[in-house]
Amino acid sequence: MQDRAAKQALARAAVGEVTPGQVIFIDAGSTHLALVDLLPEDADLTVVTNAPAIAVAALARGDLRVVTIGGAVDPAVGGCVDATAVAAIELIRVDRAFLGACALSVRDGVGASGHADAAFKRRVVARAATITVLVTNDKIDARAPYQVVALARVDRLVVEHDLAAETREALAAACADALVVAAAA
Repeated sequence: MQDRAAKQALARAAVGEVTPGQVIFIDAGSTHLALVDLLPEDADLTVVTNAPAIAVAALARGDLRVVTIGGAVDPAVGGCVDATAVAAIELIRVDRAFLGACALSVRDGVGASGHADAAFKRRVVARAATITVLVTNDKIDARAPYQVVALARVDRLVVEHDLAAETREALAAACADALVVAAAA
């Protein structure tokens, strides 16, 4: 239950970055699923996603345009990350991407566990004007074999309120002080 509350707090801290009329990409993941319900209502938003669960949640709201990125769903990711998905994201200009992270560190930036997932995320980064990463404490300083993006390219990094101060300071310096600390759940 604490994990769910932490993810809700991260989503609440990040949703304020969304402005009316934006095209936003929401990557697969349970933290991002929490974000969908918190998006501003009737804000003329277009949600682009590679995750069936996020597409269903966005459609259920009734006030969001939803664009799904197709391909074969990778069960480990919960979304489409194959060549079909990469080709599809190339055709979309994204105002803000909520990018998933399997791991995050000052040295390696955002990491992914799978090669195809990392390649897809890199294309999302290339197509997005701004990048927001929401990360739970268990992913910080975790290891992932594939780098996605350096923290210097992340426009907003949202972390949990109880992250160690030393780690918080190092992350803030690495991402040009674009760090947002979520309120306690």
